[in-house]
Amino acid sequence: MTNRLSLAAAAAGIVLAASPLAQEAPREGQTIEQRLAALESAVATVDTRLARETTRPGAAAESDLSLSARITAVERALERLTLDVQRAERLADSAARAASDAQRDASQARQDARDAVMRSR
Repeated sequence: MTNRLSLAAAAAGIVLAASPLAQEAPREGQTIEQRLAALESAVATVDTRLARETTRPGAAAESDLSLSARITAVERALERLTLDVQRAERLADSAARAASDAQRDASQARQDARDAVMRSR
């Protein structure tokens, strides 16, 4: 039960912390490492809050059924978040391929223009 609760706490932290961060547009000049550090900080904050909430007096009165339902809800939210991250990764890969293709096309166009200038002389 304790393992499930700590798993739920971690999952809730990730879900709650990632939701606002995922909706934010990336800030200019902010690297992925900086964004990841901000996300980790938010998860730690939420995890700490959840730990305080679950250790408060009276929290033990919550039934196993209620805890199980909350854990299931957090697990579902975590699965949705995982799917969203995978979708974002696929979009990033597609964008990287498109950028590479565009760069290759631009290089070819530049070479074609040089060749045309040389032929016209």
